[in-house]
Amino acid sequence: MINVIRSFAAAGMLMLALPAAAIVNIEAVRNAELEPGVNGEVGMSLSAIQSGSDEVRLDANGRLDWLRPGSHNFLVARGSYSEVNDVYRRRGMVHLRHVHALGSDAISPYDALYNWEVFGQSARDDYASLRERSLVGTGTRLNGVFGEAVDHALGLGVMSEWRQEVGDAGRVDSHVWRANIYLTARAEVGENTTFGSTLYFQPRLSDWGNFSAIGEFFLDHPLSDQLALRFVASLVHYSEPAPGVDTTRQEYGFRVVYRFGG
Repeated sequence: MINVIRSFAAAGMLMLALPAAAIVNIEAVRNAELEPGVNGEVGMSLSAIQSGSDEVRLDANGRLDWLRPGSHNFLVARGSYSEVNDVYRRRGMVHLRHVHALGSDAISPYDALYNWEVFGQSARDDYASLRERSLVGTGTRLNGVFGEAVDHALGLGVMSEWRQEVGDAGRVDSHVWRANIYLTARAEVGENTTFGSTLYFQPRLSDWGNFSAIGEFFLDHPLSDQLALRFVASLVHYSEPAPGVDTTRQEYGFRVVYRFGG
């Protein structure tokens, strides 16, 4: 297990060094069904992206979890290579999150109705004009607030966002406050197949017409106790994109995941 953790850490440092999309669906990699202790997963994915310029992207992903009674800490790292108009593009992202159960002694915080979350994220892209995006935020997660028919959660929070853009006028740094709202759900659709969806909405607090949004759907099918195959389709929209960033893009891809731990 120690060797696996060391390998994950090394991979995470490599991804951090890579010079990522401005909005990231963390729910796609969060695992709410964990055994106490250290867990995690590593995976590879291949995606096709349709926007102003078609793109094929190869991603390496990793997540490390530490679950203890009433709380869940996890670290996500992702690095990607792709080609756009004969130009090779590198992107990287790292995300750290703490989830704590409120008013409950449940072992898993996701068995409690209310959670408190705090998170930080940093992303880089050496091709787009939006070179860097960093944020810290906090909020409340409500698990199963709309009933028990489907496993779901609603997130309501706020985050502070720093952006670095590079264009003809040189480097421009900016800072904004945004709301962070998400709704995620998943359900068993077969003996071993899970269907899931997530909607994210991140408007600027001073101007809700300035927002980023993502809708993502996936099918997850286990190949063994530790291997799984996932198909993902998503639609991303930016109301006021940075120069060189498309307003809307579609992504389709496959991901192979190896899970380890308890």
